[in-house]
Amino acid sequence: MAFRAQVRDILIFLLNAAGAAIIDAPQLSSTDKRQLQAHFATVIDLVMGLDDLMSLGTLNLRLDQILQSRAFRSARGIEVLLPGFGGGLVATTNLPRGFVAPERQTVQDVLQFVRQTVEEELYVAVPPVTLPNEKVAPFQYAFEGDRLTVVKQPAGAPIEGEIDDARRALLEQGERLLETLRASNSNPHLRSTFEALHKKIADGSGIVHLGILNMTCEAATNGAETEISDVLIQVLRAHTTGVRYYLAQFPEWAKFSDNAAELEISREEVDAFAREMNILAAKLEQEPFVEEEVPRTLRFIADFMAAPLSTLRRKGLALLRTLENLAIAAFQNTAAFGLSVLSDAANRSKKPLAVVLSGIIIVTVLHLGELALLETNAPWLKPAAEAIRRYEATIDRSESR
Repeated sequence: MAFRAQVRDILIFLLNAAGAAIIDAPQLSSTDKRQLQAHFATVIDLVMGLDDLMSLGTLNLRLDQILQSRAFRSARGIEVLLPGFGGGLVATTNLPRGFVAPERQTVQDVLQFVRQTVEEELYVAVPPVTLPNEKVAPFQYAFEGDRLTVVKQPAGAPIEGEIDDARRALLEQGERLLETLRASNSNPHLRSTFEALHKKIADGSGIVHLGILNMTCEAATNGAETEISDVLIQVLRAHTTGVRYYLAQFPEWAKFSDNAAELEISREEVDAFAREMNILAAKLEQEPFVEEEVPRTLRFIADFMAAPLSTLRRKGLALLRTLENLAIAAFQNTAAFGLSVLSDAANRSKKPLAVVLSGIIIVTVLHLGELALLETNAPWLKPAAEAIRRYEATIDRSESR
C-alpha cells in the first residue's frame, strides 16, 4: 500500500520545510540539528517508500520517537514558514490544536499534523471491527496488564433470602455427600467432579460454569452406576437435581439454556469444536503471558461428556461462546483495534503479546470458519479474524526480511 499521491506530496513538503527551519535555527546545538536531520531524513524515506501496513506502522513509530526525543523538545517552538500552503489535505483534515494559520507554523504543529495524517491512513488501512460484548458463557476472559486471565462473573441475581437458603442447604448436603464418597469405593473422577461442584456453589459466582459442572456431575453419576450402591446413586442424583432448581433462579442460566435449546448442532460438530479447543489449550499452555487457569477452562469445556440432546446442545453452545469470548478478549487488545499497538509492532524485535495471542486464536477461528455454526452464531468473527490475519502477515513478512 502507499499514501495517496496528494497526501504524500503534502507530507514531504511539510517535513522538508520543518527540516530547513531546524537547520537555520540559531538556538539549536549542532548535535541536536544532526539528530533531528537524521530523524527527518528517515521519515521522508519512509513516506516515499511506503508499500505495506508494516511500513506504515514503522513510520508511525518513528514519528513517536521524534516527538518524544530530547532534541525535539528544544526545537518544537521553532517557526516554519509555509508560503502558499493551505489547500488539498489541509482543507479536508481535522487540524491539530494551534494549526490555525497554515502559512506560519511551529515544528511541533507540523509534526503533529504529519502524525495525525499517518494515523488517519492507518485507520483506513486497518478499519476497526465492531466487537460485541462478551457473551453469556461458562467463562469470560480479559487482559490484566500483559496477562490473559479468566474474569470472575458475579451471579446475575442477588444471593440472598430464599436463594441463599437454597445455597446453604446445598452446601450442607454437599458436605455430607462428599464424606460419603470419600468413604466409598467410588472412582477419583466422580469424587473430583462433586468436589468441584461443591466449591463452585460456595464461591457464589459463575452461574453458567456451575450449570456445566452440574451436568458433568450428572454424567459422572451415570457412569458410576455399576461401581457404587443404588442408594448412593440416588443421593447423588437428588443433589444434582437440587442444584438444577438452584440454577433456575438465575437469569443467565435461563438465557444460556434457552439459547442452547435453539442451537442446531450435531455430535460430529461438537466433537470437532472440542478437538480444536483442546489444541488451542495446548498452545496457550506454552505461552508465558497466559494464566494457567485459561487453558484449564478450555479443556474443561472440551472434555465434559454430553449424552442427551439437551446436554449436547449446551456443550455446543458452551464451546462456541467460550471460543467467542476468548476471541473478543484477544481482539480488544490487538492491533486492528488500536493504532498504538500497531505502532509498537513496528519494533521487529518482538510482536506485541496481544497480537501473538490473537494469532494463536485466529488459527483456530479460521480453521473452524467454514462451519456455518460460527458464521451463524458469531458473524463478527470472520471479518475480525480476516483483518488480524492480514495484519499478522505484514508482521511476518517484515520479520523475514
